[in-house]
Amino acid sequence: MGSPPDTTTKEVTDASKRLSDGSLFYGSFNDFGGIWFAITFWSTFGCGLVYLISGGIAVLISKRYKSAVALTPIFFTIYGMVCGFSIGSLAALTIAAMYTTGPYRMDWSIAALWGLALAAFHITTTFLRGFFR
Repeated sequence: MGSPPDTTTKEVTDASKRLSDGSLFYGSFNDFGGIWFAITFWSTFGCGLVYLISGGIAVLISKRYKSAVALTPIFFTIYGMVCGFSIGSLAALTIAAMYTTGPYRMDWSIAALWGLALAAFHITTTFLRGFFR
């Protein structure tokens, strides 16, 4: 009786291969790990970009604290990427489960659309939260 194959190592290798060979930008995904990785990547990228822009705007507006000006966009970007990763990974679990239970393949552009839509949803609910208090 042999030991069961280690699927964790294979999934990590597949994810790093997708990132290094650029298949996040072409092709399609039909396995759970590929769909999850693509949606999570695009959600993290979208939130990180939006928070980087907001950090830049905060630097342009803030003239009082010169010592913290250089670090503000970096902290905003890290926070945005953490938010994007957590939102994207949780939603991607459900989306990947729906796609893999049926005979569906996810094109890279659909994965990018899902990830960026999750980022837009997060940004919209974050900014609208202040209006509904």
